[in-house]
Amino acid sequence: MHKRKHPNSPRSKNNSRKQKKFSHDLPQFLDAESSITASRFATKRIPEMQTLWNKFLQSSTVNHDDESYFLSRGCKQSKRHLRRRTGSHHRRKRHRFPNGEQGGNSNGDMQADSSKGILVKDEIKVTSRKVRRKPQMLREIHSQWKKKNPGAPSQGESTNYSNWLETHLWHSKRFYMTPPLPIYDNWCIPLGHTNRGSRAALRLAKSKSTIQDATWTTGGQSIVLETKNRSHLLLFLENICGGNGTHSAPFLSKDCVIAGLEIGHGLIHEVGCTFPGGVIGPASFVFGIGPMKSHFVRINVQGSILTRVMQMVQNTVQQFKQDKDIEVLVSTDANCLIRIRGSEASKSLVDSLSISSSNNDALVDWSTGHLPHDFHTLLPHGTIMRVKFNGVKNNHSRRVDDNQDDMQHWDEECATNRLTKRLENDQSVLEQPMVQPDELIIISQAPNAIYSSDKNKNNAVSGFDIICSPSVTCEIFSALGIVGGACAIGFIEDSCNNMEAEPPLPVWPRDFPDTADGKDYAAGNDSGWKVMKYCIEEGISGGRLKTGLNRLLHDCSCCGKTTIQENHKISCRSRKLAHVDFNWSRLLTEPNELSCEEIEKEISHDQKDETFVMVRGKFLLPFVQALQGFGSDYLGMITETDVCGTDRKRGRRPRRKVRSLNETIKVPPMQAATLQHHQNYCSNLLSTLSIPALIHCHLTVESRGTIRPGMVINTNPSDSGISKELGFVTAGGFSQSRGEVHGVGVITSEQFLSCLCDASNGDFYAITRQGVRSIALKVRLCTEEDKKYKTKSDVTASLTILS
Repeated sequence: MHKRKHPNSPRSKNNSRKQKKFSHDLPQFLDAESSITASRFATKRIPEMQTLWNKFLQSSTVNHDDESYFLSRGCKQSKRHLRRRTGSHHRRKRHRFPNGEQGGNSNGDMQADSSKGILVKDEIKVTSRKVRRKPQMLREIHSQWKKKNPGAPSQGESTNYSNWLETHLWHSKRFYMTPPLPIYDNWCIPLGHTNRGSRAALRLAKSKSTIQDATWTTGGQSIVLETKNRSHLLLFLENICGGNGTHSAPFLSKDCVIAGLEIGHGLIHEVGCTFPGGVIGPASFVFGIGPMKSHFVRINVQGSILTRVMQMVQNTVQQFKQDKDIEVLVSTDANCLIRIRGSEASKSLVDSLSISSSNNDALVDWSTGHLPHDFHTLLPHGTIMRVKFNGVKNNHSRRVDDNQDDMQHWDEECATNRLTKRLENDQSVLEQPMVQPDELIIISQAPNAIYSSDKNKNNAVSGFDIICSPSVTCEIFSALGIVGGACAIGFIEDSCNNMEAEPPLPVWPRDFPDTADGKDYAAGNDSGWKVMKYCIEEGISGGRLKTGLNRLLHDCSCCGKTTIQENHKISCRSRKLAHVDFNWSRLLTEPNELSCEEIEKEISHDQKDETFVMVRGKFLLPFVQALQGFGSDYLGMITETDVCGTDRKRGRRPRRKVRSLNETIKVPPMQAATLQHHQNYCSNLLSTLSIPALIHCHLTVESRGTIRPGMVINTNPSDSGISKELGFVTAGGFSQSRGEVHGVGVITSEQFLSCLCDASNGDFYAITRQGVRSIALKVRLCTEEDKKYKTKSDVTASLTILS
């Protein structure tokens, strides 16, 4: 049954009031059945349109006869609901507002016509952000370092650019990356892995291998000098390396270096400065003979001094041509540097890369792949090998079982014989100054060969340097990491590995305080050097770096090319990186009155700390002999059987005491006459000093305590309780490989010899490291007055000279 509606309900009342309407009841102008003539409608509207057009012409001064005025010039904004793919990077015919002139200006650029009153943009970017963010586009934009000449002056070019490694996109997902650093020509540097510390990289280097893309260290460029006469080339190198012959450039006296079989290491000096002053920085030299019998050399320097060295070389070339009529051709070669280190560096190289020996280099047959795992340690440090690159291998082509019969003939004697044969041929390994895409330059790295008996000491710094073309860098880097099993590391792990070497290797620019970059690094005012300093000093601890590094990277990205302002909040800075003032003026006092008067005539009193030099190479020999002389009698009494006791076969108990390979003992007292004679030798050596000089030293804590940068190195207090300041600590921490606290520092030569003149019998240690004995000076490490590191007491340490 249906429910009956109530007559008084609201719904029933509305229905009763509603009336039906028909079309004939509507007004006449809404009659849809009638028709309108278009001609009659336009005729009636023409007077109205003419009136509006005349008023528009009277108020406008623009010539409207030109049809281009009515064309769409793009860059208009429509309502959001009317947009139809206006942001697409593809050019469409049916865009609501076409970009540019009709007819297709492919570049989308329109010229401004001021005579016609048309306002047009000078340049309109067609590509969208999606296109600009493509990997191939990014690599092209940030790879201008391949085409750039470091010494060429910039002619209105924008300096707002950044240089990327060929493997930048791979590193940016896994490593801490710096913003473009002006100190390194705006390179973005991979600092360290985000998920592990330097301790893990050191452990992997002992058992496997590590790989590093170190292109940024050389700026991606090599300076190439080429002449027709070898003597002219050597004369030019002597001039830029100090101008003191083989004393300033000892590598020029080595036949294997001049023949292009080994790499040479030296220092670049300012032309015109008196040796040993005016140091710019370290450099490596690779010689070769070109196809037209021309002689050339490839010079690699640090990226922070590349532009400065290139400008100096170009000025020197012009001076040589004017004064001596010697023509030297200068050019640059873009290349990449890959470092592979570790105990299995040779195995990773052979397993991952398909390489073959060059026709001119028969040192080893790389195609067989049968090489010992420690092949890189059998070669002398800096041996150059040129090979052909045939591609990379996959996991299925890896070598599983080594043929021991093929590897037995490879030992130190065989390596020596083959190297001698290469030198007798008198033919350079390199035939072209530019690195070709299908060739690799492999340089063996085996520093500190005297300690090579310990397999765990220098594995992290032993291996190969691979110089290759940028076009094959990504392919080689990926193959060494995936197929070769190498672990990628950054700047933090590399500086820590250099510190863990025995003895520690120098790190740029920390161990070069006589250079401009070394002084800026010690001062810590620049935001870029502040980041590098934090990585070097805090990376020794072995853990991961996050908070302090992020704060410094934030300051570096905010400051750009300017230095850190003093009004920054304290919370934005790293607490561990307080400013350390290496006040050399209170330590560098001129030993002779004559030299003091000469220096005062040339420089003011405020600039005396700028005149010091660093003692390196064979010039350290007198200082080493002065220190070793205080224990020469004791070292002569110890026989070799005590040193080699660990190699003795197990049998009966030895009659004499077997000393450990790593020990530190006090030197027994010397005879009074011998002590006095050696003190007189040190006094005479002190009187011969003419300029203030600094010495690089190694410190080892002999008791409890810690070493931090900025600590003062004092002598052992004498009977009167007076101690002298020798220098400062530049880096230090706990060594994972040694199991002890150690560090490096810089001392002054005058204070060091003055301390030896007044030394007593109880001020020296006899240190044994891997069977190598040396005499060390007993010193104390003290903190500054502000008690920044809150050390409870002074730290007793032993000091040796790093030569």
